[in-house]
Amino acid sequence: MFACPFGMVYAATVSGYVYVLSNESLPGVMKVGMTSRDPFTRAAELTTTGLPMPFRVEFCLMTERPAALELALHQQFAAQRVQAGREFFRVSRRHAPWLTGRPDHRGTCRSLSPIAPLLPSSTPWCARV
Repeated sequence: MFACPFGMVYAATVSGYVYVLSNESLPGVMKVGMTSRDPFTRAAELTTTGLPMPFRVEFCLMTERPAALELALHQQFAAQRVQAGREFFRVSRRHAPWLTGRPDHRGTCRSLSPIAPLLPSSTPWCARV
């Protein structure tokens, strides 16, 4: 059993997370990355003295193939990449309509049809809405 950071619990073999982070200090820019640890821990690690505001997790996905999904999302957003070799993209909700709503303290899981073809079947996921 693995706990989704948003409170849902899944029975699955999970090897990592793909996440999307935002930062008020970087309007219109989101970081798409992967980690084998809690995405909230990763967001805290990326928050440095160089940025006045902390990163916040907009979306995370538990998957057995985080590297493959991260690569697929990087390819999907290639035209919006801020700088070669970096994981920052000028991605709005227009480019990623599955990044909907505003985060709150509740975790909500629902259909991820826009990127479902990129996911192995029955992959558990969670997103802040």
